[in-house]
Amino acid sequence: MGARWSPSGGAALAFGLGLLAVATADVGVDGSIVVLLPGLIVVGVGIGLCFTPLTSSVLGGIDPAQVGAASGAMSTMQQVGYAVGVAITGVIFFGSGADLGHAFAVSLVELAALAAGIVAMTRLLPRPRDAAPAAAPAGASA
Repeated sequence: MGARWSPSGGAALAFGLGLLAVATADVGVDGSIVVLLPGLIVVGVGIGLCFTPLTSSVLGGIDPAQVGAASGAMSTMQQVGYAVGVAITGVIFFGSGADLGHAFAVSLVELAALAAGIVAMTRLLPRPRDAAPAAAPAGASA
């Protein structure tokens, strides 16, 4: 399931972040937060369709005896990626000037670009292994 849904989820995530950037640029910090609702909904759908299937896709290509170690390594790399991502987004946000609405919109554009990168990189995901043929029950003849 992962390799099939991850590009759609990444695209929805990028589109939702783009909607949030446009809404934020339009209303700034003085407008109603209701304007953000469509973008937040699309971002939520994108995250759901992207991150969980990515995990199952990656772990589905691992030998069952190694899944625990692979899961731990993947979780560690995700945490490192989140920390670096927050640092980069923070630099962009605080380097964008004193207008918080503009800084937030610029940060959302950066995040949308990263989500578009997810879509491009899903082509590198391992493809599902072919299912092994079922073994014949003991004592059965063909």
